[in-house]
Amino acid sequence: MPLNIHLTALSLASSDAARDVLLHESDKWFGWLVGSTVAVLVGVAFEAPEGIVDLIDWIGARRQLRWVRTRNGISSEDDPAHWTKAVSFLGLALVVLGVCGEGVFEILVSRADAAVRTHDETAIESANQKAGEAKISAHDAGVDATIAKTSAKQAGIDAGTAKNLAAEAEEQAAQAESDRAAALERTARLEAQLSWRTVTPDQEKKIKDFLAPFLAKSPLAFLGVKIGFTYLTGDPEGAEYAQELEDALRKSLKGSGAEFSDPLAASVFGSKAPPTGVILQVHSNTDSTSVRAGWIQKALKTAGIESPGQVNAPEMTINLFVATKPRAVSGNK
Repeated sequence: MPLNIHLTALSLASSDAARDVLLHESDKWFGWLVGSTVAVLVGVAFEAPEGIVDLIDWIGARRQLRWVRTRNGISSEDDPAHWTKAVSFLGLALVVLGVCGEGVFEILVSRADAAVRTHDETAIESANQKAGEAKISAHDAGVDATIAKTSAKQAGIDAGTAKNLAAEAEEQAAQAESDRAAALERTARLEAQLSWRTVTPDQEKKIKDFLAPFLAKSPLAFLGVKIGFTYLTGDPEGAEYAQELEDALRKSLKGSGAEFSDPLAASVFGSKAPPTGVILQVHSNTDSTSVRAGWIQKALKTAGIESPGQVNAPEMTINLFVATKPRAVSGNK
């Protein structure tokens, strides 16, 4: 219990004790008052018989006799029909009624005062109780308001922190996605670089389909033409790719009179950087062999294989020089 509420309770307790003493004193004196009223009433009652007898005598005298005070020498005090007798009895009756009414009304007033005091005490007690409860409620409301204010402030701080964390998380997610894309690109490029070149069935079909119309017009168009294949010494990937190119062209030019030779290793001297890709070598750009070489060059391009031309081959010879694989993301070149 808070200190101020405890002091209030002590004050109310001491005040109630003093009030009880005063009420006890008031009830004591009220008892004496009622006793006195009863005593007066009893004393008057003792005098009442004499007055009643006098009244009866007076009534009888008034009915039966008429006295002449001057004739018979009867004084006013001894006259039984004198009017003072009736007035005396009337006074006695009024005193009796007044004393009785005073006693009764004193009791009723005392009861009414007691009821009023009880009501006041109840109202004061209720008001004090409500005031205490209101004070406690106000204190609790103040505590709740402080807690709510603190919680709201903390919620604002938490919301700002959460917003900053969300922004940082989004930035990190974007950076992670960018890194992932870059890693995938590097991986794809590395896989493309490390994977060996090959002639797929689809490429082989495109080469054959491109050359078919020329062979249909001139079935022996490559009669006497030698088709050779070379690769760099120490390059197994190039050697295998050269062999696949030979197999594809041999099938496409079957029955055309072309003379094929197996791939041979070759060395390159005097070059700052080793050549890359596939190079189509001919003896001249103007002879008939160069025309046939142009058909092969276009057929390879249709299949997605670039083969730039180079004048560096014996007469009546078409040579496909398979150099190192170029640094490219995709494509078989």
